[in-house]
Amino acid sequence: MAQSWQFTQDEQEQWRWTRIDDDRSTQSAAAFETQVDCFMDAIRHVVSARRPGSGGIDGGNQTH
Repeated sequence: MAQSWQFTQDEQEQWRWTRIDDDRSTQSAAAFETQVDCFMDAIRHVVSARRPGSGGIDGGNQTH
């Protein structure tokens, strides 16, 4: 499954992330003052979604 990320800044200079998969996209629930804060939130989103039993990005199934 291919995925990509977009980090965009709005008119109020607030940052948001969007994760785009083959069949869906997920957007940040909050806006961030800095690009770094936005990026770190995107990382937190991926980590929490990949925890076993979370039902997140890959249904909680880890593949390593």
